[in-house]
Amino acid sequence: LTRVGVGLGSWNTWAGRAYHQDSAGNLSYIVSAGYERSEYTQYGNRDSWLQTVGAPDYEKTRLFGNLHYAFDRSDHTVSLFVHHSGQDGTMGRPNRDFQHRYDTLNLAYNNRFADDWTLQFKLGERRYDRGFANDNYPTSLAFVRYETTRQVIRPMDLSLSYLHGGDSVLTFGADRQQVHYWTTNRNAAGALARENDARSVSTGVFVQEKVQWNGWVLRAGLRRNTIDHEYALLGGGVPAVGSKSWHKNLWSLGLRYNVAPGLALYGNVGTSFMVPAAKQIGGTVTAPGASGELANPGLRPESGRGRDFGIDWQPVAVVNVGVRAFFNTIQDAIVTGVVNATQTRSENA
Repeated sequence: LTRVGVGLGSWNTWAGRAYHQDSAGNLSYIVSAGYERSEYTQYGNRDSWLQTVGAPDYEKTRLFGNLHYAFDRSDHTVSLFVHHSGQDGTMGRPNRDFQHRYDTLNLAYNNRFADDWTLQFKLGERRYDRGFANDNYPTSLAFVRYETTRQVIRPMDLSLSYLHGGDSVLTFGADRQQVHYWTTNRNAAGALARENDARSVSTGVFVQEKVQWNGWVLRAGLRRNTIDHEYALLGGGVPAVGSKSWHKNLWSLGLRYNVAPGLALYGNVGTSFMVPAAKQIGGTVTAPGASGELANPGLRPESGRGRDFGIDWQPVAVVNVGVRAFFNTIQDAIVTGVVNATQTRSENA
């Protein structure tokens, strides 16, 4: 399949896209590219930081591709996906431009190496690079600083599935995700300074059993999760708390009963957790009396429990009806409170 498209619109908008997919033997592939640009009208309240002095413009580029190869069998495959997006433009002032770059790479391997066993491995990388220029408006249009935010995320997971007892499946495995986040600031003189630098690693091991018997489907899962944080810089200063770790055991249960063809009842319950953000633990206040968030190294993670119950009904072939009720609770919710006119602090509630 090959597809090409073009478009035109108001505000000098135009766009173009191209897509092609094909296969050769055991290899199949996809390639695609797109481009779009627009000029907008002026906006913003007079003398506000949003006020424009000219027409803003915006352009976006996107490229992606996928390679998929089947080895000796259709259930023994490897695939590679790559993606790039770019966003560039101005906010209607000479020194209010921006440049954003987003890149993704995914590698996946799947192998049903025995009648009852399947292995899956996935590895990826995400890169975010966002930059903004700032001026001194409304005092002047002079350049003040250029702020850059960068983030790299590397997820990975490995799982084994065992088919047993007809339609029952036992799955177990491990996963890991690394995150590096940092920001820089370049002033009008060209001096570059790093303001934030933090890393996080999440690792987990899990097991899940799904059993089918007559009209019943039962699912049960367990997970052990560990999250480690490292704070090198926060708000331009070295925080008093340099690292933090959390460990949590999670579980989930699900039950579904197929009363009749086209009618089923189900219910699920499970636990979750969310750790505090870097600035909530380490704070961004670098000097007494400075504005920002005060550190609270004693923050506990939020713990959640979710429940849902529902019914699926298909009275006739062309009609599906679903009704679902949810009830979720959170303990140790993290909320941000005002300490004074210039400082905040996060607490568990």
